[in-house]
Amino acid sequence: MINPESDERNWLRDKIKEYKKNNNSDPVSIGEANRLLDFMAENEDCFCRTNQKGHITGSSWIFNEDLTQVLLHHHRKIDQWIQLGGHSDGDSNTLNVAIRESEEESGLMDLKVLSEEIFDIDIHLFPAKGDEPEHLHYDVRFLLQGSVSKKLYISQDESKDISWVPLKKVFIDDKFRLVRKLAIKSLDYISEVTV
Repeated sequence: MINPESDERNWLRDKIKEYKKNNNSDPVSIGEANRLLDFMAENEDCFCRTNQKGHITGSSWIFNEDLTQVLLHHHRKIDQWIQLGGHSDGDSNTLNVAIRESEEESGLMDLKVLSEEIFDIDIHLFPAKGDEPEHLHYDVRFLLQGSVSKKLYISQDESKDISWVPLKKVFIDDKFRLVRKLAIKSLDYISEVTV
């Protein structure tokens, strides 16, 4: 067990506790938040890929300027369209991780943070690939915003493609099924900021 008093990860713990308060009527969100807190408490190396049971990742749900499109990439390893993000590599500030990984994967260097609060937590199984065994990703997700007028970069190691996708299309096209949970959650955000 890790001593929480001397732990540098209190920032994320506080964010998770706030996420639980903001989602107190959603048992799935509360359950995933509790699983993440338990994982952090039980694994000193929870932010490192060396933990082969799983590790904490940071990702971004990136809107365009008028909140009608989201930036997604066709992930090379899992062959699916998902949000941008990646491994913490030891960084316990998952917002920084989400920004860094999104910049690396898109080439957009002027992403705006729409909220420093956690937008979503998702725990999912990542398939075995090469020498890497099947493991869990404890993904902490944040809301960012980028410009559709900026040129996108395709990270050949990470992506087969990258594109701004109309939010409406995420709901009807099955190739975006892995991000539908984020699309549904984003409707609440859009209704709050456009009232």
